Amino acid sequence: MGLPDRGTIKVGQWADAVLFDPASVRERSTYVEPHALAEGFDLVLVNGVVARENGRLQETHAGMLIKPAATE
Repeated sequence: MGLPDRGTIKVGQWADAVLFDPASVRERSTYVEPHALAEGFDLVLVNGVVARENGRLQETHAGMLIKPAATE
């Protein structure tokens, strides 16, 4: 997508990462509760900020809209 500061974990890069056990991932949403969070995601980092930890959403809003670099 032409995003030079993403895709690797190192100093100066934006850290988007998910720590999970594939064997424990399970969808919980239903038609009655469409916003129920999936299980099995231990840690989610968005721009280096913890967004979800131990199955609970944090009160952070570190995400941002990203656009691909213009191509000619």
